[in-house]
Amino acid sequence: GKQLFNSHDFVHSTYDGRLKANETTVAELPHGRLYFNTRDQLGSAKNTRADAYSSDGGKTLERPYRPQPSLAGPEIQGSVLYRHGRAQDRQLLFSAPSGPSRTHMAIRHSFDKGVTWRTLLTVSNQPAGYSDLVQLGSSIGLLYETGITSHMKQSASSVLICNNPRSE
Repeated sequence: GKQLFNSHDFVHSTYDGRLKANETTVAELPHGRLYFNTRDQLGSAKNTRADAYSSDGGKTLERPYRPQPSLAGPEIQGSVLYRHGRAQDRQLLFSAPSGPSRTHMAIRHSFDKGVTWRTLLTVSNQPAGYSDLVQLGSSIGLLYETGITSHMKQSASSVLICNNPRSE
């Protein structure tokens, strides 16, 4: 069955000096396990995101969020998607800017359900903002904010469809 989450269940309303989770995104892994990935707002692990897992449909986390240093980048929303399909295509995908500031929109992937990450594709070196991933049959769609001088000023949305994406 379907599960309904309340966003306040997976964010921190106060800052504990270590990690402040917000703008959390979730992907369903095989066998119903959930992977949570969050922006670490003001956390002590600079330029990283944090992640956690749930095996009970999101009622509880298996462990508290902890930094995910292999997803370095600016403090910003990101998107995760588990790519279903043939065995060699099954992977967890993550999209967000990868530059030190909000630039270099990239799709990163993990074949070990989020333990380690590598860059799959750098989509653009231009300013970039929020993004969303979607599986379109055997292809992957990416919608993201971009612009000439800023992802917010003179902003436009870009759509990228990747057929059989491969690592850079």
